[in-house]
Amino acid sequence: MKVQRPCAELRENGAAKRHLPFPFSAHLLDFKGTPSFIHGVIRKADVGVSLKIHYRKGMIKMLLKQQSDYFEEIYQIYQEAFPETEQRTKEGQRGILENPRYHLRVIRDQHQEKGPIRAFLGYWELESCIFLEHLATTAMCRGQGYGRLLIQECLNEGEEKKKPLFLEIEPVVASDPMTGRRESFYHRCGFATNHFFYEQMPLKEGDLPISLWIMSWPKAIGENEFLPFKKEIYKQVYGVNLVFK
Repeated sequence: MKVQRPCAELRENGAAKRHLPFPFSAHLLDFKGTPSFIHGVIRKADVGVSLKIHYRKGMIKMLLKQQSDYFEEIYQIYQEAFPETEQRTKEGQRGILENPRYHLRVIRDQHQEKGPIRAFLGYWELESCIFLEHLATTAMCRGQGYGRLLIQECLNEGEEKKKPLFLEIEPVVASDPMTGRRESFYHRCGFATNHFFYEQMPLKEGDLPISLWIMSWPKAIGENEFLPFKKEIYKQVYGVNLVFK
């Protein structure tokens, strides 16, 4: 596989720095490369969004800071990727951007200084865990590994903060092969499937609870062990107070 490489190295304060091979106003604090992609830590960028950038096949990976500035672009991908039952209203989705627990990671086209977003991952950093809510890629960029790169960033965050990760998937059924492919994708990312009873709470008025499966990282989890995490997810993500009987 051919991979674009960074161009000439420079040094500042005795430490090796590298220029990115695309226009991006950022002060590089550290920069490292691997055979598959290049990643670096930045102090300030004129897009005003990120603590980390990643470069792979002409793309930049970012943790958005000014999330509301990119709402319309992300919401269009969100609408196209998810069934209506898994969507908030537009204003409801806009509102969660103000929640300090909610974060967005994106992959953008680097050929423009503020190139279009190709994939995004919306997730919640809770007290007890990290909950991955929505992962989507534009139709033209599916199958290129961008989703896995975004998930890996969250896995790194979970490992660093010593928090488990959880996400919801539709139960695997033979009549819908896509359900099995989704499960296999998350298995490849290191998640385990848990088969106890679980329901996604309604995201908007008029919706009903949906029976889903919980996947967990770094290991499988039992129903009783999951209850404290479930309580926090229900409260913070869905606004539902779970009462233990």
